[in-house]
Amino acid sequence: MKGHDIEVWSAGGDSSVSGKSSQKHFDEFALNKFGRIMKSAGVETLNCMKLAHYLPEYQRLFTKSDGSKVDFLEIGVQHGGSYRLWKNFFGEDLLRWTGIDINQKCLALNNQLAPEKGLVYCGSQADPVFLEDVASQRGEFDIVIDDGSHQSEHIIASFKTLAKHVRDGGLYIIEDVHACYWKGFRGDSDSSNALSYFLGLAHSLNVQATRHERCSKNLRPDELVTPPALIRKIELLPSMIVCHMGAPLPMIEWKAGMKSVIA
Repeated sequence: MKGHDIEVWSAGGDSSVSGKSSQKHFDEFALNKFGRIMKSAGVETLNCMKLAHYLPEYQRLFTKSDGSKVDFLEIGVQHGGSYRLWKNFFGEDLLRWTGIDINQKCLALNNQLAPEKGLVYCGSQADPVFLEDVASQRGEFDIVIDDGSHQSEHIIASFKTLAKHVRDGGLYIIEDVHACYWKGFRGDSDSSNALSYFLGLAHSLNVQATRHERCSKNLRPDELVTPPALIRKIELLPSMIVCHMGAPLPMIEWKAGMKSVIA
């Protein structure tokens, strides 16, 4: 396809996974509305780069919002092509997109957008004052996607500031988590890891248990972690973290039947 560049990452140099060729996997990843939008790009289309397996996940996650107005915040504008992806999926009249990038050149995209449709702000995703200012003007958000610097400390800083600005039931998604394993992205000590941070937040999903009368007195502080905003569910996928924001659902113990084999 003209205007497209595709690179396959394999675990061990084998072009097949689970008995399927990389081409077969790619075709399956692209067999959805997002795939059709990506394929429609040509040499004159603004560049949008996504790992192909994100596309069916976004189809699954965003279909519930299809047909509704969506307040969307994207960290990382870069070439400007991802706006086209979201616009064509949700519909230009339903999408209110906000982009953040540290590169001043990305502000040029504002020349092509009406503010009520989309608006780019220039600043650092690690600057809480900047993020709070953007959120005060454009939030609350239904979807936040972090496709920014991929620096672990920046990912964590952005989440700590922006998580509370996502509506109940909304999504906070971190792309390209693979960078956590690459030198230059792991943090000042080269040992911090954004994925490890979110794995730690998984303890907060069991807040009902830690507040139960039967709770152990020997829990570690990390098992009593308090997230910056309530999280209902965390999904971990290759190179992607999906936080479903909102109060955790109640744990309701249901006993059906009265007999037992050990009675």
